[in-house]
Amino acid sequence: MALSLFLSGLAIGPAAAESEYDRLDPAAQAAFQHLPPAAENCQRTDLKARDDRGLSALYRTRVAEARDKPANFAGCWVMQEVGCGTSCQAIFALHKPSGAVVWFSSASEGVAHTLGSAAVLLNPNSYWDDSVGPMPDYLQPMWEALVVCRDGRALAHRLSVPPSPGMDVESLRAAACWAS
Repeated sequence: MALSLFLSGLAIGPAAAESEYDRLDPAAQAAFQHLPPAAENCQRTDLKARDDRGLSALYRTRVAEARDKPANFAGCWVMQEVGCGTSCQAIFALHKPSGAVVWFSSASEGVAHTLGSAAVLLNPNSYWDDSVGPMPDYLQPMWEALVVCRDGRALAHRLSVPPSPGMDVESLRAAACWAS
């Protein structure tokens, strides 16, 4: 028999986890809307991704677990963080229709993402104390984008600036696909 506790008519239990995206200031949250995912990517089953570092094999259990989760990124992708027990985090996105896995840059302090955007902010809420010196590069917030090339290659692309109004998404995709 399940036991439920009630206090003044409200169930007591763990609170919903606040995401890194939820903790961002409104201006940072607004940047995500300027890089919407391409709707046609969720219809594709032919996506492929290059895994030069062999991380998909190394973290095969976490990749398999991601297949069973609901999409939480870029329309039909599952964003997953894999921690090593300290502050390092490997971050990947799994394409639900095809199973393709895209690895992003590693982070130290989380990743912010939304279902309605192809943008990713690594280390979004760094809690560095400036009194001890300048923030190390590995803790700096960094924007990346999920890019799907016309030939079906899926990849992570580092952005030099946050997504903004008027961002030319087609030029971004062309440059990322040409460079890879």
